Amino acid sequence: VGTRVPLELALTVVAGAAAGLDHAHERRTVDGTPMGIVHRDVSPSNIMIGYDGAVKLLDFGIAKAAQRSVETQSGIIKGKFAYMAPEQCRGRDVDRRSDVFSLGIILYEVTTQHRCFRADSDFDTMHRIVTGDIVRPTRLVQGYPPALEAIVMKALAVDANQRYQSAGLLLEAVESFAVSSRMSLSTMALGRFMRDMFGEVPEPWLVPGRISQPLPQKEQTISNTNASGSGERRPSLPPPGHEQAPMHLPPEVPLPYAPREEAPSVSDRGTPHPQLAQMAQM
Repeated sequence: VGTRVPLELALTVVAGAAAGLDHAHERRTVDGTPMGIVHRDVSPSNIMIGYDGAVKLLDFGIAKAAQRSVETQSGIIKGKFAYMAPEQCRGRDVDRRSDVFSLGIILYEVTTQHRCFRADSDFDTMHRIVTGDIVRPTRLVQGYPPALEAIVMKALAVDANQRYQSAGLLLEAVESFAVSSRMSLSTMALGRFMRDMFGEVPEPWLVPGRISQPLPQKEQTISNTNASGSGERRPSLPPPGHEQAPMHLPPEVPLPYAPREEAPSVSDRGTPHPQLAQMAQM
C-alpha cells in the first residue's frame, strides 16, 4: 500500500484499456454493419492486469449494442456514478465517446492518484461531472506534464463533440506523448512491476497437491440381441488397447485481485484515490 505506479506504467495500463475499447467499438456484423458496442462501465475494477503485463478490459455485462432487440429504457442510469460521462448522468443516449470520457477519468486518477469527481454524495458527484468541475492535474501534482494534462482535459470535455471521437484517437495521443517524453509503454515492464510487487506466482495447476478430480465416466450402452431375439442393454466397453484415460480439468485461475465494489461516498478531493492505491499493488 502506498506504492506509486510509475507514470509510464500508468500510461501502459490506460493504453491497453484504450486498445481493448477501440477493438470493441469497431466490431462489425458479417455484412459489415457497425455493431455500435458501448461498454458503459469503464472503471478501475473492470481493468485487470496479468502477471505477464497483459491489460484486459472486463465485464461487458451492461454493454449496449445498436443491434440489440431490447433497448435500455430511456432515462435508466447504468454504471458507476464516479466514472460516468455527463450524458450518462443525464440518462441520455450514449456512444463510444462516453467510454472515452470514462477512460479519461481513469487516466486522470491513475496519473495523479487523486479522485477526479468523487464528492459527498452520488448526486454531488454527478453534478461535478455534468458541470465539468475538475481540479486540473498540474494543480495537484508538482511537475505534472502540461502535454499530458491537455490529453486528460480533452478526454474529459463535457461536450462529447470536443472529446476524442474514439478510443483509438485517445490511444494515439497517449502513445505520441510517451514517444515525445521518451517513455516506453512496455507490457514487459508492467509484468516485471507485477512480479516485483507480488513475486513469481506459478499457475495453480502447476502447484503440487492441487490436482483436480477426474470427471466421472458416463456409462454408455449398446443394444445386443440374444439368441431368443430379445433386446438386452449392456454396458459398452472400449476395445482392447483403446482404454480411455481419466480426464482432468485445470482448476480455476484466481485473478491477481478480486474486483471490489466502490466504497461508500466520501469527499476526498485532493486525497489519495483508494482504488488506485489498490491498483498500485497490482
